[in-house]
Amino acid sequence: MGRYSYDDMPPEGYRERRESSKRGTFVIAFVGILLTLIAIIVYLMYTPRNAEAAAYEEESTVITEPVPAETAAVEEEPEAAVPAEPSVPSPIVSSVQPLSITEYTVSDDDTLQSIAEKFGITAATVKEFNAIDGVKAVPGTVIRIPEYSGTLYTVREGDTLSSIVQSYNPELSANDLAAVNGLDTTEIKAGDEIFIPAFGSDITRDNSFASPVEDGKVIRHRGEYYMDKNETVEGVVIAATPGTAVLSASDGTVRRVGMTAERRRYIEIESADEYTAFYMDIENPLVKSGDTVEQGSVIGMIGSSSKYYGEPAILFSISQGGISIDPEDMIVF
Repeated sequence: MGRYSYDDMPPEGYRERRESSKRGTFVIAFVGILLTLIAIIVYLMYTPRNAEAAAYEEESTVITEPVPAETAAVEEEPEAAVPAEPSVPSPIVSSVQPLSITEYTVSDDDTLQSIAEKFGITAATVKEFNAIDGVKAVPGTVIRIPEYSGTLYTVREGDTLSSIVQSYNPELSANDLAAVNGLDTTEIKAGDEIFIPAFGSDITRDNSFASPVEDGKVIRHRGEYYMDKNETVEGVVIAATPGTAVLSASDGTVRRVGMTAERRRYIEIESADEYTAFYMDIENPLVKSGDTVEQGSVIGMIGSSSKYYGEPAILFSISQGGISIDPEDMIVF
């Protein structure tokens, strides 16, 4: 016989009831676990958080709550504006001397042309400078004669001294034009009247400085930027034939003679009024620290190896009290 005897055989349907009982137990257990999870979630959702979280929530509510306009005006009253310090214009730096004016009494025989010839200027300058109508001034009238020819110009809105010299006399700088007119600053305003020297005028300059290279050519100007050098020129670069003498631009005392890490020789000379002249790329320096030099003294030469800017040349710069000055405001090259 098999495993069970006839009498030991389970009742009919026993196995089915047993399987059904197991499934029922599993369902009850699953439902119980599910209800427990739901209870935990409900508890977490509706039970107050800890004190720190509650405090944070309260603080956030206060910050985000809209503030009435009147309250905001009181609580967030802006600080009183501090007046901006007025900008101080830079002083004029130029060797150009203020325009000299001579007074002249017109005689019976004078014409504008004859007066102009006496003083070496144009008749148009005499006429415009004195607002004279016609070709003759009234005898006995005292008129004013500028030392060189030029134009009286009334400043328009948007004009600057730089734009004016570019249009009327590019030989000058803004500082030069300010100096000609005796201005303390390059700032001008519409309606101002200024005198513009004619192109090629023999303008009077202070001769404290002279070109350090006779017959040299300026090939780089102050402020120009060079990609290959990744630098801005702090002066002028003057090119000349190798062997050309480099001269002291002013009277003064040699403060330093040395060489940079790039093996570029230099000389530094200090003169009156806190001016310092700097000569870079000098070959065969002929002076030493402490020497006294006069304007025009030979201090070195331009060499064939001085090709930092592509050809034999020196870099020449001027400063006053540590402030860089454009040499072309001081010297006619």
